[in-house]
Amino acid sequence: MVKVFGIVLSSAELIYRVTARYGKCPEDTMRNIIMVVAPTMERLEFVLTTAAVSMEQTPEYALVVVDSFMQPFNTSFSELSEWSKKDAAIKLVVSRLSVIAERFNVAVVLTTHETAAEWVDSSKMSPGQSSYTTPQKRRRDGSCK
Repeated sequence: MVKVFGIVLSSAELIYRVTARYGKCPEDTMRNIIMVVAPTMERLEFVLTTAAVSMEQTPEYALVVVDSFMQPFNTSFSELSEWSKKDAAIKLVVSRLSVIAERFNVAVVLTTHETAAEWVDSSKMSPGQSSYTTPQKRRRDGSCK
């Protein structure tokens, strides 16, 4: 069985639901997944070092999943004036993940839950309506339609 190193922001509940839906034993699946929570940039840097050490000791890993990739950066660099620092941090993490992928011959999957949509209050939605609305289109003069 393939081992997965998961850097996540959520609990293992989703993995349990998915494995149960496909008739697999969630406990067996979780034995092959190491899940680490990394909500900040500092924690993500620590986790990447831990991942490399873990993969060195246990060569069965085949996949590294970072879900959601942008969350630690958005948490650590929330001000507009910090965009250059955020950009540098993203490049550093991508570089480190690239080294891990090449050194340990693992696939790296990055997810992000960013969207340009504006979220609306779900209690005000009609049945069948989407949970978000697309931004209003702007005319050339800058005004909304």
